[in-house]
Amino acid sequence: MRVIGALPQAVSAEAFRRAVHLIETGPEPEDEAALDATLLAAQMVVERATNRPLGAREIELATELPAGVGRWWLPCAPVTEVLTLSYDPGDGPVALDPGQAALRFAQDEPRLDFALGALPAGAGARIVLRARAGAEAAAPEAAVMRQAIILIAKEWHEAGISIGEGDARAALPRMSFGAQALIRSVRYLAPQFTGRI
Repeated sequence: MRVIGALPQAVSAEAFRRAVHLIETGPEPEDEAALDATLLAAQMVVERATNRPLGAREIELATELPAGVGRWWLPCAPVTEVLTLSYDPGDGPVALDPGQAALRFAQDEPRLDFALGALPAGAGARIVLRARAGAEAAAPEAAVMRQAIILIAKEWHEAGISIGEGDARAALPRMSFGAQALIRSVRYLAPQFTGRI
């Protein structure tokens, strides 16, 4: 999944400070930028682990579908709107009319149901989808994900890890049980099969 444009920040530096009772007197601009970078990195960890974008954004998904496929379960949830859809049978991309693929169960288990004959029958094709995705701030899973972001960022803060300074990944501690439990509680797993026509 590729995010088009800027990633919406789910937890602000101010919300993080309130949540962890971190009292700092007048943060310097570079401190604020470092904290925002840490929060965004923690958000990326949580979003990737849960397969749930947090906050509305435009995304691009691409996959290879075998011949005769009638439906495709998308690898993340929620997906709220299909913007463009194309397939490439091997000799260049072909745009699909939006009416040729219906988005179903957008909030819970998003999938595309392709109209009969929408995709080439004889061979597989590479599908590229641009869509709007992301849980709204009031969604039940969003509160759990924000808490996981705060826990992870707090762990990094307490360990003295600064995102963007050297190779931070080498120094990242394992996530706490609490953060892992929160992530598991809202993780989305798409069905591992495709529907045939």
